[in-house]
Amino acid sequence: MNEQNGLRNTMMERCIQIYTSTGDERYAEKARDVMRAILDHYEKNQSFRFVGIEWKAVSYQDPAYFMEGMTAAYDLLSTSKCLTLEDRLRFVYFCIDLGEFQYLALRDRFNARENWAACSLAEMVFLAHYFEGFPEVDRWVDMADACYPSCFDPFLPDGYWWECSPAHSVYMLRGMCKYAVGKHLLGDPVWQRSFSGLSLEGVLESLCKTLTPFGEYPSINDSCGTDGHLLTEKPELLAPFYLLGRGDFMRMLKDLGEPPFLPGAEIGVVEQKEPAYTSTLLPDAGFAVMRDGWDREDTYLLFDYGPHGGGHGHPDKLSFILFANGHHWIPDSGDSPHYSIFPEQKTWHKQTVAHNTVLAGGESQQACAGELMFWHHDEELDAVCAQHTGGYEGLLHRRTIVHPAKEYVMVHDVLEAADRDFELEWLLHVYGDLEEQEPGRLWFRNGEHGLLLICDAIGEAPVEIHQGLCGGFRKQEWEGPGYPSKGDPGWIYVPYIRLPRRVRKGERAEYTALLVPFVGDRPTVDMDLMIDPNGKATGMRVVLGDVEDVYAGVLPGYNAVQDGAFSCGEVSGNTSAVFVRKRSGDVLFRKEIGE
Repeated sequence: MNEQNGLRNTMMERCIQIYTSTGDERYAEKARDVMRAILDHYEKNQSFRFVGIEWKAVSYQDPAYFMEGMTAAYDLLSTSKCLTLEDRLRFVYFCIDLGEFQYLALRDRFNARENWAACSLAEMVFLAHYFEGFPEVDRWVDMADACYPSCFDPFLPDGYWWECSPAHSVYMLRGMCKYAVGKHLLGDPVWQRSFSGLSLEGVLESLCKTLTPFGEYPSINDSCGTDGHLLTEKPELLAPFYLLGRGDFMRMLKDLGEPPFLPGAEIGVVEQKEPAYTSTLLPDAGFAVMRDGWDREDTYLLFDYGPHGGGHGHPDKLSFILFANGHHWIPDSGDSPHYSIFPEQKTWHKQTVAHNTVLAGGESQQACAGELMFWHHDEELDAVCAQHTGGYEGLLHRRTIVHPAKEYVMVHDVLEAADRDFELEWLLHVYGDLEEQEPGRLWFRNGEHGLLLICDAIGEAPVEIHQGLCGGFRKQEWEGPGYPSKGDPGWIYVPYIRLPRRVRKGERAEYTALLVPFVGDRPTVDMDLMIDPNGKATGMRVVLGDVEDVYAGVLPGYNAVQDGAFSCGEVSGNTSAVFVRKRSGDVLFRKEIGE
């Protein structure tokens, strides 16, 4: 039913667009016919006089969700002779009826944790704008105003939606933004108004902080390619960015196109400007975002260590995604957009094996939250460390990711088993073709773009390449060999590797890996493992061209006060980690990270 309404709305909008650009009355008549079909459906099946106040009928499967398109279509068709007096009266009656429907639903059934609730709230304010002066309008606006503050309650203190799923954050924000636009049109802007310590502008900024180099929200947890396309394809989200006048938001969003048309509001061009930050931490959502800049070619990494995210969460603790040189190298499996058509997806994306983390015992993680150990960001270096103990009973997993600006990504995993042995598998999904394999390293290619993986778990024997489903790609890239032939499914096959290792009871196992994106010829890179003889830390030495980097990080259980300084190769310290860069033997900088 919802899909049918969506198709009707899309057809109506397309016919209106052609009519307004050509004046051809045939398209006006077709749009009118679709509008009549929507009205017929509502009057027969969904008016509250027939179905009662049932939440799903009110929002998810209700024409209210397409109210903005309906009213815009009516405005544009008003100049056409095809609309009869009966059509006009039916539409007005539909709007009044729907406003009462939403009013009663919000009064009796409103629950801000249901992100569709905000859509009903928003439609009532839009209706109030269109029917300003009608006796019902004041009641509608008062009810919407009373409900709006509680929409902020499910957001975390850092401004992210409680489910930690970017797509579901957007679903909620679509309704909240439409409410704010409606209030703007009524002369009462609410953009900066604070509720539960948050404002709508601040919540939008939290989402923007995680946008990929393409201006998309990332496919983490239950977000996928059908959702993860350009944020600006959501018209109800586009207008607020112009009305706020935030040039830094425009820079984050990338391709905005022309300013949207919004009857009753003046929307002009807003010039882009560089945001005041690049890398950022969202500590409550548990997202650490490393980025070199806001261009498409800049390196971007999102590390997911935080809360599980309820029913929309995945068993993906300490997983990450990576963009570099304009290419999405390390994707997340995302959601299953059409698992009713492809049942194998229903189980795949909800498994740990579908993510870029460590699998233990061949079983998926239990739902858990990770713990942040440290976060470091400056112009020269990004570093983050987090761990979890709830994913597998009796197993601690700590992961550290280090990214020198505009260069490689270093990944260091430590796993400690308490009371039994574990068979481990280090997982990495790579969107590229395996070009060549050498002991300790794999070379991947995608056209002129390349990715070098160096890992101490890669032996001399060929690494088996598996094929996994992935819904984490933007819609514009759904083409080419290996993509499903059935139309618009929203997923592709992506190669991934599983590197085995065993950790015995009472012992620890480690993985050290280096990811080096490049364009054109292969770079010359070497990586060596360094061990603290006293068992306090582990380090890596990386040589790239004439630069030598040395990293050393403490192991779980280390306490500087009790254990004293660690010494790992040429590096010593008593903080959580130390990073030193040299060129021709001269120290360029030294970073002491954490406590």
